[in-house]
Amino acid sequence: MQGGTRCPQRVEPAELPPDSYAFSNGIVFGQADPPDGLCMSEKILLALSTFPDPETAREISNQLVSGNFAACANILPAIESIYRWKGQIETGSETLVFFKLSEDRRSAFEEKLRSLHPYDVPEIIFVPVAGGLQEYLQWVSESCGQAH
Repeated sequence: MQGGTRCPQRVEPAELPPDSYAFSNGIVFGQADPPDGLCMSEKILLALSTFPDPETAREISNQLVSGNFAACANILPAIESIYRWKGQIETGSETLVFFKLSEDRRSAFEEKLRSLHPYDVPEIIFVPVAGGLQEYLQWVSESCGQAH
């Protein structure tokens, strides 16, 4: 990755250099790579949200991507949801969207999605991305830059 934070190397505990940071997943950062300078994959989030129909999902997704809140949105138009709402078990057809965004856009993304979403309590769930093709993760990060 040019000009960015180097990704950590996976090593065995016996191979740890002095003054290094080790995490339980076997990832090690040397003194030059402090824990807050994590690999790009540690800074990318997958956000999930459900919508009442594909048209609403498409409209809101377009606004979030064009506004640089998310790099992309994958729309899955036909899911069945079963949930408890106001003491009753409900079922319904919904549309699920996977959004990819950089962690530094999380707060702005959540605020914008909440303001656009038709549900009283929208599903907005963030899942950290543990890894992926480095070029793709870099693209996600670059695509979520501040709106121009």
